[in-house]
Amino acid sequence: SIRMYSQVAQTQLPNNEIMGNIEENTADVIDKLDDIVWANNPKNDSVKNLTQRVDSFARPLLQSKGIAFHFEYEDSIGTQKLSDLSRQTAYLIFKEAVNNAVKYAQCKNIFCKLSIQNRKLHGSIKDDGIGFDTNLPTERNGLLNMRQRIKYANGLLSISSDVKEGSKIDFILPV
Repeated sequence: SIRMYSQVAQTQLPNNEIMGNIEENTADVIDKLDDIVWANNPKNDSVKNLTQRVDSFARPLLQSKGIAFHFEYEDSIGTQKLSDLSRQTAYLIFKEAVNNAVKYAQCKNIFCKLSIQNRKLHGSIKDDGIGFDTNLPTERNGLLNMRQRIKYANGLLSISSDVKEGSKIDFILPV
């Protein structure tokens, strides 16, 4: 309701910065609530559901920015079940990494990969952008959130970046 009311108000009060902020913040809250509901729905417990969710988030966003999306996974892993925590953690890491690449990397391509090895979910997000110095302290929440999430889920996270090669985020989570 709040989002709809703010959209109506925007049409009646064009260029109203406060109404624009309300609409933007409401959309953000709705997206986050949608992610929580999706992650906690037991019907979404397979890798196939995770790949569909990643694809439906990333593909339209990247297409609108002129960035090619390459998503690789074997169909055979689709029926593998994931715990709620691993599914949510994997999705939010993919989402954060893609958003970071869009905002900062100035990339032309994003390559995502999912696989199952030794009862572990392996994920990778790589861009061909400008990279960043991983040794510099950051106040950005994205990388910090990824590290906290992976720790809480008993997984592993690796972040590497190079100005010539772009950035890469790898993670491993229990299934």
